[in-house]
This record gives sequence, C-alpha cells and structure tokens, in this order.
Amino acid sequence: MITIGSAGVSVRAGSWVAWLVVAALGGVVGCSGSSGLLVTAADDVSATAARPSQSSVPVRRFDRPKEFAAAGVELPRGLSARSLAFGEPTGRVLFDSTLYAANGAGGLQSLDLAPGGATQVFTHPDLAQTPNGTQMAGALSGSPALTDIGGRPMVAFPQILQLPGRGTTAGRTVLAVTAVDPATHGVAWSASVPMDGEIGTPTVLGVRGTTLVLAVTDQHGQSSAVCALDTTTRTLRWSKPGFLGRALVGDTVVTVQPQDETNMRQTVTGLAIADGAPAWSLPGSLYQTSITSAGPGFAAIEGRDYGRGRSTFRLLDAAGKDVIPPSQATSGYATYGMRCAWDQKTVTVCTGVGIVLALDAASGKELWRLPDQAANRVAPEVTAVWHGAVYGQVSSRPVVLDGATGRDLTTPAVAPVQVSATTVIAVDSTGTLRAYPATG
Repeated sequence: MITIGSAGVSVRAGSWVAWLVVAALGGVVGCSGSSGLLVTAADDVSATAARPSQSSVPVRRFDRPKEFAAAGVELPRGLSARSLAFGEPTGRVLFDSTLYAANGAGGLQSLDLAPGGATQVFTHPDLAQTPNGTQMAGALSGSPALTDIGGRPMVAFPQILQLPGRGTTAGRTVLAVTAVDPATHGVAWSASVPMDGEIGTPTVLGVRGTTLVLAVTDQHGQSSAVCALDTTTRTLRWSKPGFLGRALVGDTVVTVQPQDETNMRQTVTGLAIADGAPAWSLPGSLYQTSITSAGPGFAAIEGRDYGRGRSTFRLLDAAGKDVIPPSQATSGYATYGMRCAWDQKTVTVCTGVGIVLALDAASGKELWRLPDQAANRVAPEVTAVWHGAVYGQVSSRPVVLDGATGRDLTTPAVAPVQVSATTVIAVDSTGTLRAYPATG
C-alpha cells in the first residue's frame, strides 16, 4: 500500500543564529515488492500544528554566485560526518536556501537557512515507535539526492528499514524511498519494497524517465545489489544482486562487478536500465576501482590494472565507449585519485593530483586544463562546480574560475563545497561547516 504524507512541522526564528540553535540535527541483497511514509515531529524539533512558513525576508539569487558573506553560521555538527571531498557524496542536498540531511534518528530533516526559515522532519511512521510506544525500529539511511522526477526537482531519501514484528506479524526489512518536493516543502510520494538477504546502505544513483535507480552496498563492499523502482506505480521493476552500482549514465547503470570472493579483482559492467541485463563490460580487470558520475552522459573510471598495477583513468559514455582516447587519458592526465563532477548545466570538471580538466558535458571535448606553465598558472584544489563556475583554493586562498574558459573570476572569502543560487556551504579555517549567503 502506498501512502502520501502531507502534514508538517515548523519552527520560526528571527535570524540564522537563533534558528540554527533549535534546528540541530541531532552480502547479496534482493529487493522484492509497499507501505508509505509520513511527516512527523522529531525529538530535536519544537513542533507546532502549523504548516511550515517560509522566510518573508527577500533572498538575493545569483545564477553562479562568485561572492559570499565573510561571516557564516555554523551548521549542526552531525552534518560534517560524510565526506567533503570533491566528487564524493556529501550526505546533504542544498536546494536554494534549504539544506536536506538525515537527522540521525531515521528521518530526513530540512533546514531553511534563510532568516526566519522553517525546519521540517520527514519520518517513517513505523520508526516513530513500536506498539509499546518506547522503542525505535532500526534504520540505515542513505544520502538524500536531488533528482528530476516527473519533470520537477525532487529530493529522494533512501533508507533500509528493519521493522519489528507486531503480534503474529513477523518483522521485515524494506527498502524505502521518500520523495520530497522542495517547491511545496512536503512529501510528493513514498514507496517501500521488501528486501531479502543481507542489508546495507542505500544510494540513489539517479532517475531516467519513471525509473529510479538505487544501489545497496554493505560497509565492506562485498554484498551489493542494484534496484530499479517505478516512480509512477511505486513498485520494483528489477533487482540485480552482485553488482556495486556507482553511476547512472544515460540509460545505463555503470557498476563494479567483483570477480572473486575478496573483491580485489573487478570488472566495470554496464547494466541496461530497462531490465538490469548486462549491456557491456570493459575488457580486462581492475582493482581499487572508483567510479564517479561525470554528468548525465559520462562516468569517470579510475583504478589500477590488475595484471600490471598501472593506474588508469577513463571517461566512458552510456555505451561503454571512451570519450577520451585511452592512450591520452592514461598518459596525458594525472590519473591518481581522479574524480569528476558536473556543474548541473554544461561543464564537467575532473581533478586529480595537481591537475584540473574541464570538459564540455555534452560532447566530452576538452575546454581547458591547469596547470598551464606557459601562462604561469597552477591548478587549484577544486571544492565544487555549479552553473558555469569552478570553486576551489590555491594555497588556502579561495578562487572562482569560469567553467567555460578557466579564467579567474574572483577571489571570494571562502571556498564552498556546496553551492546554490542563494547560499553556499563551506569549511572555515577551524574545520567547521558553515552556511554563507551569496552576495554577488
């Protein structure tokens, strides 16, 4: 049964500081079938019966912000637990001035960072309490992800829920997804399907049409599955155990397929989004394989050749074809630790040790690269890319580059790790995660 939650809770405060004080955030897998989620209050939020009211203070918007306020507001410490490395999941979604993150109690919490903004918590009803009203059920929450569902931006929040038995009903484990509409600040829909076998941490890889693709992986990367849900019927389309899903490229799920029990020897395999069937596999074997999404059309593959131990970097399209000739990719680029990210518009940026490479996100054509010895320019440490801007720092000095040309634009106060049109998230000199308003 599918249920749609619509109620909400809110907290108002006169400033970011006052508001954030009360808004602290506190195997083989098989998927097989559905119950719903609703919005409820959490212990770390002072709830009222009113619907969430948004800030009445006008918020300035910039398509690619290049200047930020010098002073930021400290975010709840629980938000800094995930990786802050470029190209890696942060565990958070920033949409305009609203930040979404798991709250540590099995729920998704939204924090409106604008002055006078509201906070909401979205929690599965079965996690709120067991029949005696005192004990929590178990949950493994993945990172929320900004997706496009039905032509609208949605924040998809995946969870593995271990629900206790009630009476003669046995306990069960389900893969659950909540889709929150940031425009309405409410749950658009939710779904869950039963799971078999060992459990792990779920990750949203993306959406194509009406298919939402998720990966479930245990903490050791040994047990894994790729699952596809129909966003219209809220049912399971297919499940593929034994594949570590890493990126959704066009109509293909790019995965790592272990070739032995130790998971040392690996093959990069593409699965068709229609039915999960293997579509292609790269020849040879790799180890220490890393795959990051390089936008809707590409996946970045970094690893070591299993036979020779040589580091390799490849940029693949949905058909498993090289966007950059393999010889050029291996010999011409610094391949160690190479990670890529898309600016959500037209540019993909890849960076490794001492190199930054910008590509046209549609064609894969190289736009520019740093360092450039002839121009006496060094490569920055890239922290984020968004809407035609590349953010980073050189010797701890923040800098913003033009994504299309690579030229320096500004030297702002901070180097953000997440960016929106109104707000950026950055780490200050003490290692504290802070939110800064965009000013220009």
